[in-house]
Amino acid sequence: MFRGETRRNGGTLITKAGEAHAQTVWDLYGKVSGSKYSNVIFDPGDRITPITPVGGYGNPRDRDPARLAEDVREGYVSEAAADTLNRTALAAE
Repeated sequence: MFRGETRRNGGTLITKAGEAHAQTVWDLYGKVSGSKYSNVIFDPGDRITPITPVGGYGNPRDRDPARLAEDVREGYVSEAAADTLNRTALAAE
């Protein structure tokens, strides 16, 4: 089904200018999602490496509430769509 590939989430690796090792968006900016984020400033010389996902499966109702809450805050998912998933985590965030 996945052509022998291991399941992998999408994300972004960032190598800051002058640094040797890449870091995730989680590590550098504290974002919950490594592939969907906003309000992140890259500096000249930073290297951005997008990681494409493999998959796109699973029940959306099983999505981590913290990630769903961030998706709503950043405008990727409407509150109405999140409510449809019966999530109350948005009020706690």
